Amino acid sequence: KAAKSGLVRSYFNLARVLYSQERYEEARKWCELAINNEEELDIDKLEFIADLYDNIGGYEKQCYEYYLQAAIQGSPRSQIIIGLHYENGIYVKEDENQAFYWYKRAADADDAGGQYHVSRCYFFGYGVIQDIDSSMRWAKMAVKQNSTPAKLILAFCYGNQGSYNTAFELLTEAAEAGYVDAQYCLGDCYESGKWGRKNIKMAV
Repeated sequence: KAAKSGLVRSYFNLARVLYSQERYEEARKWCELAINNEEELDIDKLEFIADLYDNIGGYEKQCYEYYLQAAIQGSPRSQIIIGLHYENGIYVKEDENQAFYWYKRAADADDAGGQYHVSRCYFFGYGVIQDIDSSMRWAKMAVKQNSTPAKLILAFCYGNQGSYNTAFELLTEAAEAGYVDAQYCLGDCYESGKWGRKNIKMAV
């Protein structure tokens, strides 16, 4: 059993080397050989396999199944990916309730990405009853962990409450950090005068 375990480990190691060299098809062959000889796969291996299939393309079923296994084992990263599968209808039927469920599991594990997605869901009422206060609470948690996308949601929350200066500051910070969605929203604010910031030159 120990010898078999060492052999499987060598298969995975070789697959990782090939993956790092972007030799994905070769990596897949060694990876599948390892899978066929491995009784249990931990989160690290599951996500590596799913990432490999994702990079190759055309393996939506395998990607979903391996990310799902990792999500069930407690990986916040895979939980978010599964949430995105359900939100965007990737391999599975779109299901906003399932999307929120997986985002919430990641958020409950104190993952900034999960907290951002939960705050977004609460703000727009996606998969859950719209609740701006809950959206703000989760967004603040994510921002404390340096989540730039969460700054945009938090800006929306403050804007919704009429705190335009705070909203605009957060929006500007997210835009200056390179977040494209925030840059678009900032331009819209300057063009439309939303939050009292009309400035056509800045919009351009």
